[in-house]
Amino acid sequence: MNYSLFYNYKLIGDVLMIVFENETIPTSKEVAGDVVKIYANNKLIGVNIFNFSEIVKIKSNGLIPLPNNKLIDIINNVFENNGLEKLPYKKESGFKIGKILTVDEH
Repeated sequence: MNYSLFYNYKLIGDVLMIVFENETIPTSKEVAGDVVKIYANNKLIGVNIFNFSEIVKIKSNGLIPLPNNKLIDIINNVFENNGLEKLPYKKESGFKIGKILTVDEH
């Protein structure tokens, strides 16, 4: 399962956004307390957890490319309590760095 985590208190407030499909337009949502499940045609495309700093304090200003396992465990606890599938731990950020060694003209 691919996902991205975003948290930026100054920009969007105390909301952790978990995005599964960032280019899909939402069609519905389901609100249960501080958890909002976001759907596109009955497919879960994201989850917002409001008042996240009441659960754990994090210092992030946007994308969290490689969250530590403790953060994922906390998110999974919230997911379990809301009938959602657990997130897998991330082993790499998904960013790839390369070096161009040669360039050939065509």
